[in-house]
Amino acid sequence: MKSLAVVPAVAMAAMVYSASASAGCALTLTFDNDLSKQVTVLQVDSLATAGKWKSAYTKNFTVGAGKKLSKAIEIPQGCGSTSLRVKYKVGANSKYVNKGPVATLVKKKITIEFDD
Repeated sequence: MKSLAVVPAVAMAAMVYSASASAGCALTLTFDNDLSKQVTVLQVDSLATAGKWKSAYTKNFTVGAGKKLSKAIEIPQGCGSTSLRVKYKVGANSKYVNKGPVATLVKKKITIEFDD
């Protein structure tokens, strides 16, 4: 009977581990627009040390000229060494700004700067 009691405990531990292993990582990104024009953020992507770019935030928002705006996002691959890529538009031109790698296990507040 002892071995039967161990099986549910092992199964439960495996379920808890798999749920936490796939959890994302919550971050606060501050978008700092040092440009003289409004910026429209189109998308935020994240990249783990080994992996592919994954979409983390896809709702467009604007940051006025000389303004800052903070957004809470969750990167899909979890906390660790992560790079961020932000696609944005100034006027009709789309551009990218990269940040990282960032130790997101420790650093949860990250500033993304738009400047020339």
